[in-house]
Order: sequence, then structure tokens, then C-alpha cells
Amino acid sequence: MGFWALVRFLSRLPVGGSAPGGWIDAVPWFPVAGALVGGVIGLLSALWFVLLPGWLAALAFVATYFGITGLLHIDGLADYADAALANGTPEARSRILRDPHVGTGGVVAVGLVVLGLYLAAAHFPLTRPLPFELTVLDQLTLPLGAHYAWSWALAIVVADVAANGAMVAALAVGRPSPESTLARSLAPSATRRNVAIALASGAALAVIFGGALGGVGLALGVGIGVLFTLGAEARLGGLGGDTLGAAHETTLLAVLLLFAVIAFAGG
Repeated sequence: MGFWALVRFLSRLPVGGSAPGGWIDAVPWFPVAGALVGGVIGLLSALWFVLLPGWLAALAFVATYFGITGLLHIDGLADYADAALANGTPEARSRILRDPHVGTGGVVAVGLVVLGLYLAAAHFPLTRPLPFELTVLDQLTLPLGAHYAWSWALAIVVADVAANGAMVAALAVGRPSPESTLARSLAPSATRRNVAIALASGAALAVIFGGALGGVGLALGVGIGVLFTLGAEARLGGLGGDTLGAAHETTLLAVLLLFAVIAFAGG
């Protein structure tokens, strides 16, 4: 799978690339694809904060994120939460995972992520200098208008890079579930070499766009990816596409909250 085909699979961006077929070269491109998708979302979100009141811009960011990602990852989170939190045998939880209906666990998980994304955006400081150097690119850019919306855009890029890094980490340590077509298709691409390339490029992108805090965000994503995979193997019989989506959404939220809390508290 080429880079553009991966971007097309992970988002609804109108890019070229054939439909997902061969996945053998997919893993090294995950962080770069995250930077591109996050960059588009970040630029649009920065524009919303320049043009709209803060609360409405935060709502527009949430809508933009889910619109561009096509609800791909959040759907995985809902399924993962429903199955992993259920009682019963692994076989019973596997049946819940395949159930197209969303249960209480999925509703709560999705609600918490949506609320968290809104709060991270709504409380990111946009009217004063940030208390930390967000990115080594700061010297090449200017704030948009009187706001520091550009910093929020860069935080989104870092968060999406870290979120895709979480999926790479999950693939690196996880045992694919026999019932997961996606995980079994991606597993051959998660070689030590490809994983090393992906994490190295992810670290470089995170630091370029987010400075030292970006590196912390990527490390957080790797940890979340490993934890979700261990949970999937213990509760669901192995790694699946829903686990990847759950790790992605949790990491994205965690990194954005990390940036927002540190920026808000230090202002």
C-alpha cells in the first residue's frame, strides 16, 4: 500500500491512491499520514478560531475532525469499549465486538472523547503567549491575527502523529485476532525494521511540530497503544481493527488535553 492509499483509507481526504489491498508497506507511513491528516484538520481548526467565537470554533473543530476521519477510529473505540468492558467469556465478548449495535460502554466512551476534544479546544489559550516553546518552527511562523490559533493547529498535528504512533505500537506488540481481517492484513508490515522506521519518523515529526512536549506526546501514544493491545489480548482474544481505532482516539484526546492543560495552567 502506498502513502496516498493509506491517507485515503485513514481519512476522507480526496487524494489519489488505489483502494486498500496490499498492506506490506503500510506501517512505515503511518506517522507521516497522521501528520498530513492532522495538518489539514489543524489548519481548518485554526481558521475557525480566527473567524468564530471560541465555543463555536471548538465545536467546529470536533465536527471537522470527525468529518475528515469519517468516524473510522471512533467507531472502533465504541466497539472496543462495548466488548472489553462486558462480562462473560472471550467468545461472548467477541460476539459483542461483531455486533453492529452500540451498547452502554460504547456510548459512554464516545461521549467522553467528544466532550474531551471539545474541552481541549475550548480551553486552549488563544489570547496570550504560550508558557512553553511549542515547536522549532515557531521562528518561521506568525500567529494568525491576534490569536495563537497556529499553536493549536500544530498541537493537532502532533496529536495525530502520536495517535498513529499508538497504532504502530499496537501492531508491533499485538497478536492479531483470527477474526480481524484488518489486523491480520497489517501484521506482516509490522516488522522490526518497519516499526523502527515508523517510530523514528514519528519522533522526528512530533519534535519538529511540537518541541519536547511533542516527544512526550509520542511516548504517551506508544504506551497507550501497548496498553490497549494487552487489554485486547486478555479480553478479546487478540488485536483487531477496533483496538487500533480505540488506541488512536484515546491517544489523540490524551495528547490534546496534555497540551491544553499545560498551556492553560502556565498562562
